[in-house]
Amino acid sequence: MDKTIFLQVLASGVIHSLWNFAAKKSSGNLAVNWLAQLVGIAVLLPFALIEDGFSAVSPIGVLCVAAAGVIQAFYFWLLSAAYRTGEISVVYPVARGLGIAGAAVVGVIFFSEVVTEIGGLGILVIAVGTLIIGVGQMRQRGASFAPVIWAIAIGSSLVLGSFVDKTGVSAAPPVTYLCLVYIVSAVLSAPLFLWRYREGIHLAVHSQKRLVSVVGVGAVLSYLIVLHALRTGPLGYILAVREVAVVGGAVLGFVFLSEKIFFAKIVGIAAIVCGIVLIRIS
Repeated sequence: MDKTIFLQVLASGVIHSLWNFAAKKSSGNLAVNWLAQLVGIAVLLPFALIEDGFSAVSPIGVLCVAAAGVIQAFYFWLLSAAYRTGEISVVYPVARGLGIAGAAVVGVIFFSEVVTEIGGLGILVIAVGTLIIGVGQMRQRGASFAPVIWAIAIGSSLVLGSFVDKTGVSAAPPVTYLCLVYIVSAVLSAPLFLWRYREGIHLAVHSQKRLVSVVGVGAVLSYLIVLHALRTGPLGYILAVREVAVVGGAVLGFVFLSEKIFFAKIVGIAAIVCGIVLIRIS
């Protein structure tokens, strides 16, 4: 994997782990993530206007923006359902693992990407590592396997979204593309939050404004870096290496939130690190 792209994706993963860690302090208030999209729009819109990016969006780019916005809104609805089951800590790692494997397949089939044997092994090891963490947390919490259904749905949305993003950034400037995706997603997911999370929105606006800003800016930075990498880099490798965020999140959670480190999490983290090394040397 190209060194520059590799470092870009690592940086994106680190930033992702930081803003995701900040989001944990919202005590499960999903409204913070939705409001963070509005912050993202406010950050991106001036740059999109300055570079006159809207006139550079091709018809295919418009379709990709619409599709990505719908997928992201659908993703919010799925996350909301997962939160209601109380098993989001189980669902999310499993979904990410499935998303990594699926994205690699999409890259090979639809974008003719070449994955070496070592690189393919790296992707597989990272996917398995994230699945181990999710299944391990499932056993720790004594959860049923019902959350896996949500994980499969969320993982599928991640795979589909990665395909659209890879296509979209070749048909629209990344800043403008992301700004438009956020707008579509925010509008389509508004009924969910205005209906079900009105109290969460009120709490976020009155006492979590700084948190919303941190999550919004952090998400924009990490997403933009990935979009730039996707313009020239291989989809499967990029989504796999970005899982360094799982490692960063686990470290931050252990140090600052006193989260437990169980055996399965240690094994999963070690697998992710090994997989990233394999991809780098592939």
